[in-house]
Amino acid sequence: MKAIYALAACMVFSAAAIASEPSPVTVGHLQAVPGQTPSISYITGTATNTKDQALGRR
Repeated sequence: MKAIYALAACMVFSAAAIASEPSPVTVGHLQAVPGQTPSISYITGTATNTKDQALGRR
């Protein structure tokens, strides 16, 4: 039973690691503003920047 929990935890952590890796498609689609380091939430699109809101981007 412990092996099943260990395997499930490993799968969750690996899925989280894959999700936190910025994919080139997402980064290219959002086009981060120069002179500004995009955070993980900015790359995934969960947080909107005020500068991007002014430009009409999401």
